[in-house]
Amino acid sequence: MANVIEIMNEIVNDTDVLSVKSSSDVLDDGYVGKLSGLVNGEMDLYNFAKGQATDPLVIIAGADVYMDSYGNRVGYKDPRKITYPADRPVRAYRPRVGMRFKINTDAISGTPVKGQYVIPQNNNYQLLAATNLISHTSGLALEVEDAEAKIMIGKTLVNATVLRVIRV
Repeated sequence: MANVIEIMNEIVNDTDVLSVKSSSDVLDDGYVGKLSGLVNGEMDLYNFAKGQATDPLVIIAGADVYMDSYGNRVGYKDPRKITYPADRPVRAYRPRVGMRFKINTDAISGTPVKGQYVIPQNNNYQLLAATNLISHTSGLALEVEDAEAKIMIGKTLVNATVLRVIRV
């Protein structure tokens, strides 16, 4: 089942919204990775790759309109069934300190706890729950504001976690 992410109460600058793609991996909402340069021949489409926890990272949060492999708009009832195929552009955000978002709890490796943290992993797109930041002294860090939130998907409530960026 794919992930769901919801940006909360955030004014996003145009410079923080990017188009990215991976030439080899299927991408999903909530994935974190690094920009590894512009796609050859493109002026505003970046290569997205697994990074190190200390790299400047971006977060995948796809558009509300989905397209099939032929470029046709597709209606959907459950965004958890949507992933982004390799070589297809998807929207990503540069995280900023104070930015808040809600993500389904399944998208996080481990169990997030209110007041603790979520951090990126080396060479992995998935976020990781952490009790403290002692061993993670630089790079993206997110504080868990609510570990028992919900996201409404159709008529179903799904377990979610509210995260706030405290360091980039």
